[in-house]
Amino acid sequence: MANEAAHLNFLLVDDHMIVRTGLKILISQEFFGSNIDEAENTSSAKKWLDKKEYDLIILDVNIPDDNVFDFVIYIKAKNETQKILMFSMNCEEMYAKKFLKLGVKGYLSKQSSDTEVKRAISLVVQNRTYMSESLQSIMVEGLSSSETNTMENPFDSLTGREFEIVALLLKGESTKEIGQILNLQISTVSTHKAHIFEKLKIKNPLQLAELARLHKFDTSP
Repeated sequence: MANEAAHLNFLLVDDHMIVRTGLKILISQEFFGSNIDEAENTSSAKKWLDKKEYDLIILDVNIPDDNVFDFVIYIKAKNETQKILMFSMNCEEMYAKKFLKLGVKGYLSKQSSDTEVKRAISLVVQNRTYMSESLQSIMVEGLSSSETNTMENPFDSLTGREFEIVALLLKGESTKEIGQILNLQISTVSTHKAHIFEKLKIKNPLQLAELARLHKFDTSP
C-alpha cells in the first residue's frame, strides 16, 4: 500500500528511459504524490542537483561516457548526507564494496523483483542500508577473513574518505586540487595521504599506481 503521507523528492539517473519509467511506476506506488525527476547522464543530474535537494538519488552504475564513481564522489562532496542507492547489472562482489565505502546506502541489482526494489527504496529513504542476501553473505565472509582480505587487497583497509583520495591521486590530482574537489583543507588532505601511504606500505605516487595496477584498483566501474 502506498505511503500517502510521504511526498518525497527522487532523482533517477539512468541512460535507459525504460528503466527510469519502471522505477517511476514503483516509486509512485510506494510513495504516492512524490516528485520524481529524471536524468539520462551525470551532466543533466548535476543541473537538477543545483536546483533542489533530494530525499533519494537512484543511480545507475554504468552510464556511457560518464564516470559514475567520480559522480558519487561529487555528490557526497556537495552533500555528505545525501542518500544514494546504486542500481546495476554489475556483479555485486566486484563493485558494491567500493560504492558502500564512498557512503552510498545500498547496491541493488536490476534483476531484483518489484517487491525487492520497493523494499530497497523504502529502507534507504529511512536512512537505513540496503544489501541483498547474497551481498550480505559476501560482506560477512569478508569480515570473517578480514586479515586475509587485507593481505590480498590492501585497498580494502581504506576508509571511505581515503578511498576517495586514492581515486583522485590515481587521476593525477594534486593535494591542493583534491582539497578543492572534496572541500577539505590542504593539511587535512596531506594527513589522509600520509595515513594512506602508511596503510598501503608505500612511499610515493608511483608506488601507489603500481599497487593499484597489481590489485586492479579501478576507478571506472
